[in-house]
Amino acid sequence: MAKNSASRNRTAILHTILLVSATGNALAQPANAPAPPPDPDSPTPVPPAAVEDQSSARAEAEARFYRGKKLADDGAWNAALAEFLASRELYPGSSATIGAAVCLKHLQRFDEALDLFEILLRDFSDSLSADVKASAQREAAELRSLIGTIVIQRVARGAAITLNGRSRGVHPSNSSFRVPAGSHILRVDKEGFEPFETRVTVAGGQTVRVDVLLTPLAIRLRRQQDEDDAELAAPHRPAATAPGEKAGTFSVEAAAGYAFASSLESDAERSCGSFSCSGISRPSGVLAGVRGSYEFPIGAAIELTAGYLRLHTSLDRSLDATYAAPDGSDERLPIRYSFHDDILMAGVTVIVGGSYHYGLSSWLDVGGALGLGVVLAETRDEVTGTASDAQRTVSVAVQSAGVAVRSAAAFAIPELRLRLRLGHFSASAGLGVGFFLVDGPPLQTGNTYVVGAECDEAHPTVDCAPGKKVVFQELAHGSFTMFLPNVTAGYRF
Repeated sequence: MAKNSASRNRTAILHTILLVSATGNALAQPANAPAPPPDPDSPTPVPPAAVEDQSSARAEAEARFYRGKKLADDGAWNAALAEFLASRELYPGSSATIGAAVCLKHLQRFDEALDLFEILLRDFSDSLSADVKASAQREAAELRSLIGTIVIQRVARGAAITLNGRSRGVHPSNSSFRVPAGSHILRVDKEGFEPFETRVTVAGGQTVRVDVLLTPLAIRLRRQQDEDDAELAAPHRPAATAPGEKAGTFSVEAAAGYAFASSLESDAERSCGSFSCSGISRPSGVLAGVRGSYEFPIGAAIELTAGYLRLHTSLDRSLDATYAAPDGSDERLPIRYSFHDDILMAGVTVIVGGSYHYGLSSWLDVGGALGLGVVLAETRDEVTGTASDAQRTVSVAVQSAGVAVRSAAAFAIPELRLRLRLGHFSASAGLGVGFFLVDGPPLQTGNTYVVGAECDEAHPTVDCAPGKKVVFQELAHGSFTMFLPNVTAGYRF
């Protein structure tokens, strides 16, 4: 209810700006606008056709303005925006500028709305009334808090920039872009280079810098040609071993294992010292992939594994806190926050290492391996919850809950194996222990807000609680140990 009331108040303010600005000259122009056509009796009169064309454009602009105003009153924001922009193009004026800015804000195109409010305050400042100017300044300030900035770095000169499918010019004339808070698709194109595309998440008031390193197509083609030449030349290479000497073997294996840990050591799990926690699940998931290896005659091998890791855990936690009474007194009112955390860590995994196997018989051997790996992980915490006092329980919203953060999580993994060999085929069972060596990044979770009714200061309830940093930017994961019982099936060449 409070949200709806606030929304109605903002809409009323915007309509007031539009109404007040339109009651004067609907097509008022900036002070530095081109001078009106001179009087026909002056020494250098303007041709009648030009005067008629300008009068016609002004009349059409005014008609489109009032058409846009009626559409805006009916809530048809897209259609109203088209009319206001057409009016500005024909005859730029303060009222049409305000109308277009109002529509863009309602359509949540906050960066474009801010551009127009800034144009209004810059170009029409002298012609605006004090009330309209003050309202426009408040709207611009509010919009700035809803907008972030993406800065493009290390990109080739002349590259074309596209954000969310909309062309934003070329570098370096354009390298900094204001965007609404949220997730955006950035694409950079330049002739002779592979396209660059990535997703960028920006919070309100945040600046995110993106390094754009374009790969020349010539390098890509040259690499492909080298690979083709190597493949063609392979049958003609001389033997690597002397006659009678046993050569090493190449193997390819499919591997899968059940991954689990006692904890991801995230701040959410660690918070159980200050929160009351329950329903804590053990982090678990899967690590699966493909392993390629070359085994020397002595039993030692070098290995490369590429796969995918997924770990998930959840818990419930609650915290008793207080907040200042809304009437301004020194009284502190109690509140209990209860949260459910749903934590997921997942990403592509690459492991480089070595192994050694000792033959127990012609078909069975035992061995060990040591690998160093990295998980290109995305970690998120889908935080939901409630806030309550003795009278009410309401939902809460945590800013940026569930937004993934990316990291390169390095780990070392020793492993014991038992392998069965049947001709060219092999199967093995193993137990690995992964030691994640560094802490992950902080999550982007922000303030926790009560989603309730309007606050009654005379009889305050939990609805009066302000935004609070309860689960603010908690660590995605810490240094932890993962266990990995696994099986493989492979083929030896």
